[in-house]
Amino acid sequence: MRFPSILAFASCLVCAGGTAYGTPVPRTGDYLAARFAAEHHDLAKAADMFGRSLAADPSNPQLLASTFFFSAAAGRIDTSAKLAARLIDASKDERAAHLTLGVVALNRRDYRLARAEVAKSDSDKPASLTVLLLDAWAAAGAGDKNAVAEDIKAVRKTDGAEVLADFNEALLSEYLGDSAKAAQLYDKTLHEAGPTPRSADALGRLLERSGKIKEADDLYTHLKGIGAFRPLAEAGLARIALEKVPAPMVNTPQEGAAEALFGIAASLDDDVNADVSILYLRLVLYLRPDFDLAKFLLADRFEALERYDDAIAIYDAIGRESLYAREAAIQRADCKARQGDDETALKEMRMLTETYPSNVEVWTAYGDLLRDAKKNGEAVAAYGRALALSGEPSKKDWSLFFARAVSEQEGGSWDAAEADLRKALALNPDQPQVL
Repeated sequence: MRFPSILAFASCLVCAGGTAYGTPVPRTGDYLAARFAAEHHDLAKAADMFGRSLAADPSNPQLLASTFFFSAAAGRIDTSAKLAARLIDASKDERAAHLTLGVVALNRRDYRLARAEVAKSDSDKPASLTVLLLDAWAAAGAGDKNAVAEDIKAVRKTDGAEVLADFNEALLSEYLGDSAKAAQLYDKTLHEAGPTPRSADALGRLLERSGKIKEADDLYTHLKGIGAFRPLAEAGLARIALEKVPAPMVNTPQEGAAEALFGIAASLDDDVNADVSILYLRLVLYLRPDFDLAKFLLADRFEALERYDDAIAIYDAIGRESLYAREAAIQRADCKARQGDDETALKEMRMLTETYPSNVEVWTAYGDLLRDAKKNGEAVAAYGRALALSGEPSKKDWSLFFARAVSEQEGGSWDAAEADLRKALALNPDQPQVL
């Protein structure tokens, strides 16, 4: 899977060395602080410090490029757009700058300019997935169905992009009024590639709006038993019970472009591409500020980089009415624990058990925090509550029995630990941890 040269662009900004574009870089305190922040993924601090260095040396192209990139990665898209225009004036082959300006133009519904800028962000042939998908959504906004079809056709020629092509073509078809084709493609995505929260939500919403309530109910009922899908499944079942008709997942080209960028950002899940994934997610949230799953993924990326304060700030931005409010609160407490603040983490988790007394995931997470804090007796009780709420044990419950066994063993309850380990083994005989 190929992406714009922003990957190389990002790496050149934080590389060691003294020059870029043939221009010496400064050795001021602000510049050194900016480099230190960048190397430690403190994106906001890097943007601030590079900006201060740029103010002192406004003609320095490396400082301009660095301030642009880290401003975008810190979520300051409007600021980065102004810097992007300056970059392009200095050097026409600034692909990341053109990409940013294309997203800004798309957000402003200037679809002609959006397509022009996005096209300039990648000179390779065939074009990258990012370019093709953003162009498709800008073309949809302009009503150019032929261009949409050509872009999707090109996406399908990219190795490993079939699922991305199916999902975006489904969203585009629904947006352009072809609900039958959209339903077919959503269904294909679910059954051939396996469901994702976005594809499942999109299909469920379309089934509800099409009056296929039984099919929607069956879909949500099945997904309710799978942790990552539970929030959207519960929301769908609640709508059906109240006979409320949901809106489509995508109502505007801006929301569609956000979905496309989200799919790419989600695929950049290794440490090497973490900053680039964060940049894409910032663009997603610029286009669709209410995209809570993107916020959740962004916070997760910060967690992977051990930027726990940044992750907590993002989790806090997920509203209490969100489908992901409960999961965000759990992860927020986990971040506190990772920072060494067990007292706050456990306090927050206790409050969650009071708010969601019948939720298995909450009690499991509480047990995990108690176990990590060496409160083994309380952890055993929390896991026991989770198991009681789970009902008749099934294969998926092996990890709960295993976790409780670890706490029992740590607390010296050897017989209970052995019994739970044997139960975990019976539920999942091939699980290597249990063996």
